[in-house]
This record gives sequence, C-alpha cells and structure tokens, in this order.
Amino acid sequence: MPADLVGVEIALATALLASAGLLLHSFVNVMGADRGYQVERVLAADLSLSGDRYSTGRGRAAFYREVWSATYERFPVYWRPER
Repeated sequence: MPADLVGVEIALATALLASAGLLLHSFVNVMGADRGYQVERVLAADLSLSGDRYSTGRGRAAFYREVWSATYERFPVYWRPER
C-alpha cells in the first residue's frame, strides 16, 4: 500500500512539473510575441483623487487637464500611422 502511494505521488509530481514547464514556455512565447504596437516611450499612470477639491466632476476634469498639459510639455506626443 505505501509503495502505491509513492508511485502516485511521483506520477502527480511529474505531471505537475511538466505542466509548469509548459506554462513557463508559453509565458516566454507570449512575452516575446509582437504586440502590434510600439511599447517604447510609453507613459502609464494610475491616479486616485481624494479631498474636497476633487469631489466634483469639474474639479477632477481640471486636474486631468492640468496633468495632461504638463505631461505633453515634457513628453511630446509623436503619432505615426503604421504603414
């Protein structure tokens, strides 16, 4: 009986190891795939506004306009259509 359990454990460990290897291989392939767009010089931000100043839509819109204009001055947007 204990020998059967050891055999089952070895079989499950082998299947788990093979699955992990296949998952890692797929992950490497996905990370190397062409995304269809350029990822260089990309700026992304997650902003959370709090306080009375930003409690209205008008206050939040003013903040985002200010951030956009400051960002655009420092990091000009270059758009080139794909050919």
